[in-house]
Order: sequence, then C-alpha cells, then structure tokens
Amino acid sequence: MKQKTHRIFSIIIGILFPIITFSQGSFKSYIYNDNGQLRIDTTLKINQDQFKIWHLSENNILAIISNNIKFSNLAKEAGIAGIAIVAFDCDTSDLSNIRLINKLGGGLDESIIEGIEKMGERVVLEFRLIQNLKRRDRISYLGTYYIPIEFSLIDLREEMKTKNTIPVIDSKTLLLDRWIE
Repeated sequence: MKQKTHRIFSIIIGILFPIITFSQGSFKSYIYNDNGQLRIDTTLKINQDQFKIWHLSENNILAIISNNIKFSNLAKEAGIAGIAIVAFDCDTSDLSNIRLINKLGGGLDESIIEGIEKMGERVVLEFRLIQNLKRRDRISYLGTYYIPIEFSLIDLREEMKTKNTIPVIDSKTLLLDRWIE
C-alpha cells in the first residue's frame, strides 16, 4: 500500500512540477519586459541589476504607490483620464528627482508626485529587503525607475447598459504577504 501511494505521489509530482515550473518561469514583470524595457514605452529602460530586484518587489512597490495616489476632484469633474509615466531616481535612503515623462493635468500630476514622495522611504525599504535576500548575487537597486499610472473614469450608465448590473469598484492588493483593501 505504501509503495502504491508513493508511486501515485511520484506520478502526480512528475506531471505537476514541470507545469508549475513553466508557469512560474514566464512571469517576470507586469510593467517591464525581460530586458528591462518599460512595456508601454520601450524607449525607457532599467538595467538588469535593477530588473532582478524589481520583478521580486514589484507587487509590493506597485501596491504602496497605487494606494497613495488619489484621483483629483478637478480631474474627475473635467473628465481627465489617461496614462502618466512617472520616473524617479532611487538611492540608498529615499527617492529623488521624481518627475513625469508625460503629464495629464487636472491635479493628477501633483497627486502622483505627492503620493510617491510620501512613500519614497517605504519603496526604498522594499528594494533593500530584496537586495538583502539576494546578498550573494551582489545586485543593486540603485538607479532610475519608470512606472506607468493609469487614471480612468467609467460611465456608470454605460456599464449598467452593457453588463445589466450595477458595478461596484474596489481594489485588493497583496502587500507584504497580506491583502489590504
């Protein structure tokens, strides 16, 4: 009985392990290609050391930043939406030279910069945590990063017409191995 169970377990592992390994190997980054190019604007790029740390810390950093950027009332009222790309330099203690590659206006640009400035130390802490875990590789997170941020408005009447439902919009993000809302 023990051998049969062991054989079945071995077969299951033999089938699932390659599938799991293959699916994990294909994920690198939501916003960067494997070579460090920003997916939305391939003229912007981070170096390979930065990318090695970025893809391990991306979920937490994007959650930290997105939860601290607000859609301004002026932009909502004016119907301003779109994608802004923010760039910042990361040093050993904080983020600096926070700037927008393309601007949206309506108070959104200020909201992006304010949100990133507010969480700069926290972002660096995330990078340092990953760097400390990868100490043997001697990789560095220092340098310039680019993050696209999308602001979008939905027309509730149109959503209700197309889906025949009332949309309820919320965000749930993994942050430090726990879900926040």
